[in-house]
Amino acid sequence: MTACKLCGGPAASFMIRDRFPILKCAACGFMFAVVPEGYDLAALYKRDSYWQEGGEIHYLSGYDDYWRGVRRYYEARLPRIRALCKGVRMLEIGCADGRFLKLARRGGFDVSGVEMSDLMRERCRQNLACSVYPSIEELPRDAPPFDCVVAFEVIEHTADPIGFIKQVRELTAPGGLIALSTPNFGCDSAMRSPQEFIHFSPPAHVCYFDSATLCACVRMAGLQAVQITPCFAGQEVPMPAWMAAMLRPLRRGKRRLRPGGLIGRVLKAYLRRRGLRLTDLPDALRFAETLELYATRPT
Repeated sequence: MTACKLCGGPAASFMIRDRFPILKCAACGFMFAVVPEGYDLAALYKRDSYWQEGGEIHYLSGYDDYWRGVRRYYEARLPRIRALCKGVRMLEIGCADGRFLKLARRGGFDVSGVEMSDLMRERCRQNLACSVYPSIEELPRDAPPFDCVVAFEVIEHTADPIGFIKQVRELTAPGGLIALSTPNFGCDSAMRSPQEFIHFSPPAHVCYFDSATLCACVRMAGLQAVQITPCFAGQEVPMPAWMAAMLRPLRRGKRRLRPGGLIGRVLKAYLRRRGLRLTDLPDALRFAETLELYATRPT
């Protein structure tokens, strides 16, 4: 039986997705894909084809659309980072063409990045004229540690998540901040219909966290989790139970709404009128398809 990548407990078959077995730990609940020995996960992100759609550069088409949809959620992370960070030196791992780093620079941060793709790394350099490295290993060994290291939507791509976080820890100054985000595989839609949950997508996503296993991962890597936040991005608006039951025949049991749709707009207006935010809901982590975790390196 395969050992869990987090706790070492017994991991049994959970499902097959895109011909990759996905296992679930009986002890801690962590899920991960079994990748063939010698499989180069990093090669996927180094190829320009990863950033292409139908022959067009993804950066100029789909990536622009993606960024327009998520920009406000990335902007919302900056006040949380500023409130928890004690300095201004920031490193983003998986920075693509540097759009979040550009926001961070405007907010007063001294920014650097790590990006595997030659195409996006060069665009980041052109856009920001900052230091951008092909990998963590190629950062200068004599560089001072960073006050903040961010890795948004990265950890789910790594075959060794604890090893990755330990690398991040070594880049971070004592007392420094680590900010992560990843899909929430403990959310309602992932638990109800795992075969339909888009983020179960090996070989791109190979590690599948919920709030408990994500906190356990950073703790095992020597960090102290200080805050975990559900992120309602895109189409994720939770419905009250009575509304979910009423709409279930039409929505195949889904408990989320598009915020731009009529019912989504009405529900958000109702919550605002009551003085509630989505993140105030007691079961918000059940509905949010993205988790944000903020941790510090102990002094």
